[in-house]
Amino acid sequence: MNQVYPVLPLYNMVMFPSLSTTIQTNDPYVHALLSDISRSNGEFVTSLMVREGDYFHQTGCLVQLEEMESGEHGLIQLSIRGLRKFFIEGCPTTTPVVYGQGQFLQDYYENRHSANSLSIQLSKLLKRYIFLANASPESMLQAVAFITDPNILSHFCANYFLEDPFAKQDILQTLNIDRRLRQMIEHMEEKIQIKAREQHTSGPQTHVF
Repeated sequence: MNQVYPVLPLYNMVMFPSLSTTIQTNDPYVHALLSDISRSNGEFVTSLMVREGDYFHQTGCLVQLEEMESGEHGLIQLSIRGLRKFFIEGCPTTTPVVYGQGQFLQDYYENRHSANSLSIQLSKLLKRYIFLANASPESMLQAVAFITDPNILSHFCANYFLEDPFAKQDILQTLNIDRRLRQMIEHMEEKIQIKAREQHTSGPQTHVF
């Protein structure tokens, strides 16, 4: 059964189910969207804008507006949480707010036992990279340790450790969880190799207390 939700196209940002983020904007379109989402219980679909175009990807993420704060000069801050993947099949309404009509997408496992093993491997790589990068190690390590679901872990990894939004979009569109885990394992292995080479080139670090 098709569902209809307001659509928020995003530049350089991809939302994933089960993850939360904050958006700051003064875009007049967002103000118009916010006046409409009461009809959808505060839910709308986010979708990455297509490169060098005015269109957005068909695979997006249904999100829930959790909090909104207004600032000066029309600036608003939205706290949103990803709910489910959503495939936009058409836009029955485009003015003043784009409405997308489509269906929910369901991730799936090739082999749950294999996915669990891949998830453990990815978790270890994430922890190793966090130590090497020395980037907020305590909070990130706690977050990684807390995630036990392979599906959520692959989304978490893509969200925080992929820089290119279009690479993130590829992960969002990959419904095969095992394949997604393998892709993220390969990516993290490359990042660890690069970081290790950087540290080897820079030599031992001297700390002054």
